[in-house]
Amino acid sequence: MSVLWIGGERFAAGLLWQRGVVEGRAARRAARESGGAWTVDVVGQTGFIDDAEGPGGTIPLAGALTVLLRGRVREDGTWVAFVEEDGEDGAERRVAVVACSRGLLLADGDTVHASAQDALEAVDPAALEGVLVAATPGLREAFPDAVPVDGEGLCTAAREVDLLTAVRTGGLSRKGAVWIAVLAAVGAAGIYGSANWKAIGLRLGWIEEKKERPRVVVEIDNRRFLTHCRDEIGRRELGIAGFDRIGVFCHAQYAPDGAVEAPWSLTGRPVLEVRWQLRKPLPPRVYVGLAEERLAPWFWSGVNDAGQAAGMVPLPQVLMLSEGIAGQRRPEFRARIDSLLALRGFRIDYAQQAGADVEVVLETERPLSEAVALVSAVEGLDVLSVAFEDGRWRFEARRRTARTMFQDEFERMTGPLARAAPAMDETRPERVV
Repeated sequence: MSVLWIGGERFAAGLLWQRGVVEGRAARRAARESGGAWTVDVVGQTGFIDDAEGPGGTIPLAGALTVLLRGRVREDGTWVAFVEEDGEDGAERRVAVVACSRGLLLADGDTVHASAQDALEAVDPAALEGVLVAATPGLREAFPDAVPVDGEGLCTAAREVDLLTAVRTGGLSRKGAVWIAVLAAVGAAGIYGSANWKAIGLRLGWIEEKKERPRVVVEIDNRRFLTHCRDEIGRRELGIAGFDRIGVFCHAQYAPDGAVEAPWSLTGRPVLEVRWQLRKPLPPRVYVGLAEERLAPWFWSGVNDAGQAAGMVPLPQVLMLSEGIAGQRRPEFRARIDSLLALRGFRIDYAQQAGADVEVVLETERPLSEAVALVSAVEGLDVLSVAFEDGRWRFEARRRTARTMFQDEFERMTGPLARAAPAMDETRPERVV
């Protein structure tokens, strides 16, 4: 982080911005993860910054820019600002680059560079297409059509922005610490006694030692999953005469949701699933048979008398043995996604609840092949599902993780899959989707 002198005022740049306002325990946790000792709220977002260059009481540059550009761009608009600090003529000056995508300050979109050249090289020119650009006078040569930004305007806008304050650290009282120590000692004694009694019982034959099922560490090959999903959708004919397609879904590890009575053998496997609904007022007695015939080549399919249809086909295996994965800090994960996708036509929503299985949802109207290429380029990302609904592609993802599972379960999931029995017979289910 850095403190820049602009128009005679000290502005802080290089904050890590969270999605939404973060307070209390969540703020302390975010401060620890980002290494930030100072914080500030700006237009519904909380930013954190470290203690370098003494940012206490300074003005967040991103906040002043947000106020200054008000009226120039919509509240949910996208803009990038290049702000050069004041200095002597001819001297090398640092340049701050602040990016806002669809009304949200990007996690890594608030950076400081040693020179104007470094700042220009750090930004992909393609990311500025169709985006409002603002720049201080010294950078107008590089951005002749940019909205002008000057020190006086920033200082005026800064009056509407809160100053940075220290993050409240909290902590345990002395009495609380004593009680925790006492409980820990009692718990340790209980565990030690239990372990001794178990050892004695095994030695005397009172207790039968149970053999544990071997476990393995596994992970999802993200690029393989996205590639197989794209290829399978591309080669399938997804239209059925008389039916509207209501959803296309690729699951990295399929989990039955009760809505579709698919075979249990698909559980845990990568699966392409498509659902249709018969258009009204077409008669089901005519079109149900046509749909059954059209879906016959699918691994499993079902059509009921209400005109609801579903088809599933397993994808090539993407679960593989793992040697372990290095942990990722949440701020770094978010910064990587924002830098690669935020200005590439993606809407990005992060889970507000810590520990959620789905940590980020990416939505785009780009063609699937382009979307897959961009998402695949994000290192350390596990895509759990891909869906096409309401005219856009939706990727649900999380930080790349490894997990343990029983070895026999892994072998079952990665082994050959027998052809599923058709769902259409004399006892056709009343509800398929």
